[in-house]
Amino acid sequence: MRLTTFIILTVFALSALAQKTPLEKAVNKYGDKKGIAMEVIDPSSDEFKEQIKSEDNAVAKSLNQLDFIKILKPDTLESSEAAVDKFLSNVRSALEDDSYASIVEVHAEDGEDVSLHVNQTSDGLFRELALLVEEEDGFTMIYMKGEVDMNAFNFMDFLSVLSGDKKKDCKQDEHEHDHEHDHDEPGGE
Repeated sequence: MRLTTFIILTVFALSALAQKTPLEKAVNKYGDKKGIAMEVIDPSSDEFKEQIKSEDNAVAKSLNQLDFIKILKPDTLESSEAAVDKFLSNVRSALEDDSYASIVEVHAEDGEDVSLHVNQTSDGLFRELALLVEEEDGFTMIYMKGEVDMNAFNFMDFLSVLSGDKKKDCKQDEHEHDHEHDHDEPGGE
């Protein structure tokens, strides 16, 4: 009897883990369809690690926690407004599920909307991270899945490495900026 109970509980636990989340279902259903381009990146692949070449241990640790990264955007050759609207509608609907929290939402005057959403597990790890940038002429979505410990995950460093941007020393930039305005004041030459 105990063995049977153990087997049943194990099957239920494994099937619960195998279930896809609402956002993953939307991304898989509408991503890489006509009008939507999807690039799937395996963070553990040698090719990806070679492209990133980060000396930052925090970024390397973050990459090891991810199962995959998916980058979605309108397909420039086959994109239609209807395909983009359908994809975004389904993504927004999935993100309204109670399992997701919106961490950041920025609505810029130029029509660009940026939002960061997470799906957190009961033990405090993040199962999914979705960065969605919506513009008048389309969108870009970076969807990441894994068991991510946010204490070890430096999201901004990770994004700067992905995009190829180098870190800036803000204090140095502010200092340079202050000196630029010294000459703008009347009699300041």
